[in-house]
Amino acid sequence: MQNEQDFSNLIYEYFFLRIRFGYYRCGDSLPSIDTLCREFNVAPLTVTAALRRLRSEGFISMHNGRPTMVLYQLKEGEEE
Repeated sequence: MQNEQDFSNLIYEYFFLRIRFGYYRCGDSLPSIDTLCREFNVAPLTVTAALRRLRSEGFISMHNGRPTMVLYQLKEGEEE
């Protein structure tokens, strides 16, 4: 389903940019999957796919029953 993949990519980019440029900082928690499904009007699998991609790239930590946490830290010399 191409639409789900497209939406997943958009959600990924949304959070990638917000994390990368300091809107979400290391230690912050992201909204729950249920909340994101309502905000983006998509299925849980679509949101989960985006978050898994962020996790695989080391930006976030995901564990069942716990909030999704930001792991990424701006390095010295990077702009906020």
